[in-house]
Amino acid sequence: MLLRYFLYVSIFASENRWRVPGSSLNIIKLVKMEEKIIEQLNRIERYSMIAAKSMLTIDEAAIFTGLSKSWLYKATCNHTLPHYKPNGKIIYFDRAELDSWMKQNRISTAEEIEEAAKAYMVSTTGTNGHRKGGQK
Repeated sequence: MLLRYFLYVSIFASENRWRVPGSSLNIIKLVKMEEKIIEQLNRIERYSMIAAKSMLTIDEAAIFTGLSKSWLYKATCNHTLPHYKPNGKIIYFDRAELDSWMKQNRISTAEEIEEAAKAYMVSTTGTNGHRKGGQK
């Protein structure tokens, strides 16, 4: 819409000999700005569509996980990533399964490790401060 308006203005200006300094440069800048805005709107629309879906294609799964499509193909080939092939060709992913798969192998923080070590030491020492069990 804006692009047509700027084209009409530029044609009218050239026919009527409007000579505003830098007007053609401003129109070019506005057209480029419009293209960037349209790209951003398309990206926002694509992300909102992905957020609303429960089953994702390989392209959408790549955007959702941040992994490359080739990595996803390798993971499905090695059966390390849960996926579906209803017609035998197109790969689909369940969004919840991808989410839980990405949350595997959680790494504990240093504070959590420290707390676990303290709890272990308390549970393995006797009332006299010596370790339970072992050689006598």
